[in-house]
Amino acid sequence: MIKKSTQHKTPSSEHVSMFTRIGWGFGGIADNYMVNVLNMLFMVIYVQYFKMPPVLAGLAFAIPRFVDALTDPLIGNISDNTRSRWGRRRPYMVAGAILSAILLPFFWTPLGSATSEVWAKNPAFIYAILIGVIFAITYTLYVVPYTALGYELTNDYDEKTRVLSWRMYIGLFGSLTVPWVYQLAQNDAFSNEGQGAFWVSVGVGLFVVVTGLVPVFVCRERKDVQLQKTSPFGESLKATMTNQPFVILLIAYIIIIVGLFSAGNLGAFVNIYYICGGNKDFGALLVAVSGTLGAIVSYLSMFLITAVSVRTGKKTAMFLGLGFALAGVLGAWIAMDPRWPLAQLWTTVISCMGLQGCWLMVSSMVADICDEDELKTGLRREGMFGAINGFALKAALSVTALIGGLLLQFTGFSSDEVDRFQSRTITQLIEPARAWELEEGDFKTASETFDLSASRFIEISEDQSGLEGSKLTIFSRLLKGENVFFRWYDFEDALNLYLTAVKAYEPEASESMQAELATFVQMANDGFLTDYKEQKRVALLMKKLIIGCQAVGLVMAMVIFVFYPITRARAEETRRLLDERKDHEAE
Repeated sequence: MIKKSTQHKTPSSEHVSMFTRIGWGFGGIADNYMVNVLNMLFMVIYVQYFKMPPVLAGLAFAIPRFVDALTDPLIGNISDNTRSRWGRRRPYMVAGAILSAILLPFFWTPLGSATSEVWAKNPAFIYAILIGVIFAITYTLYVVPYTALGYELTNDYDEKTRVLSWRMYIGLFGSLTVPWVYQLAQNDAFSNEGQGAFWVSVGVGLFVVVTGLVPVFVCRERKDVQLQKTSPFGESLKATMTNQPFVILLIAYIIIIVGLFSAGNLGAFVNIYYICGGNKDFGALLVAVSGTLGAIVSYLSMFLITAVSVRTGKKTAMFLGLGFALAGVLGAWIAMDPRWPLAQLWTTVISCMGLQGCWLMVSSMVADICDEDELKTGLRREGMFGAINGFALKAALSVTALIGGLLLQFTGFSSDEVDRFQSRTITQLIEPARAWELEEGDFKTASETFDLSASRFIEISEDQSGLEGSKLTIFSRLLKGENVFFRWYDFEDALNLYLTAVKAYEPEASESMQAELATFVQMANDGFLTDYKEQKRVALLMKKLIIGCQAVGLVMAMVIFVFYPITRARAEETRRLLDERKDHEAE
């Protein structure tokens, strides 16, 4: 039975106004867009459109994140030690938001070819790393001081959770919209995916500037902290990394990130090539709807986990969130199936009911750790703790990007092979069948049906939607289980029916026609049906990797959190001792 804590009332001196909470929370939108637009687009666009080898694409995504991670502690320490009329945090936030917004569209304008498997002969690979490293530094200039600013707004145990939750309440607007960026990049108004990604990023950059500057003008920094002595980088880093509760939290956090996102990058490929049978529009739609639904449920997650935290403590709330996430991941084994494309939305609901609350608890726990550090060192070093936490996140994400590329290669996926598979199907099956002029009744009917299916296959091979019926009724028809989007599965069914008609007609055909029909049957069996079986094998392997990596990571994190030592009682005792120290110093 979970032990309920006595009701705690926040002192008026530590209460943060709603205006300040909302103003600080707007920075969460800028943070969300700066990170997740790249998460959503980079691997898909660079591998699928620019044709960069998966391992190189993974490296190009990972290296800047690793550099970003290394700069976090440095920026955190610089911010902690800054003394200016504008404060310790806000000057860096202004520079970071504006520069990041300017750089974001340039990810989609690589110089030169991306196809070489030798990195030194792949100019697009080198370009992506350079632009990525510069962007990583400008992003750090914003997010590290912004995070530290939030930690400083209150000292109260529960008020910290309430304040920090506004970063996620408002930032989740980005999560509602970011899943649609790939769908927008696919819009027919753009000549290709690369151009679409560029202009979508321009629009995102405008949002980054506007939302990123709101907390700069709304929030005020604590003046007393600027009076404290500065802390050298090495000394500050050592104190941070020898803080036992922080190290435990950090290890668990890294494991969660690596477990969730290493194979999670394969999700878009599983949706497009397994669930949606090669239909990119359908796959992009599923990813967008799933992401938006997850963002909506994440609001509920924060209310739930916050309520549990206030009543029972942050550690219990963290276990509840991880439990929901694990249940959703395990349920995906059944839900990620082409027979019921929308079933994965249910597992998204279950996972997101816990995950967003987990991220909130991590931030709130770091704020408690800052109090313990102040009791020990006499310094407020939110910047360094926030930076090391950010370092862990970005280092983990850089590892996941690399692992994701390696896993993609391990599965045997190749965008070039997909193109060849579609091209072979058209030249070896569709075009020969269309060249026949046979008027026999049953065979003619089968030919007409096959020809219609062949036309739809060509459409999706050219990245068209392959949509049946009106766009306005897509969701209602999908919910009814109707076949709304054409998929490779539909062509497979049509081909099998056509082969039956071909075999039935073959004995009646002329000798020369019999030879053509026999060749067609052999090409179908050795070509499309064999190739498609391989495509499904690759996609099913991706599905296994996603579920396995995520489940293992969540279980390991739960085991580690057993050892997290800070309880409500310990945090409140730390705060009491700090207040007594300040009262004594004031006398």
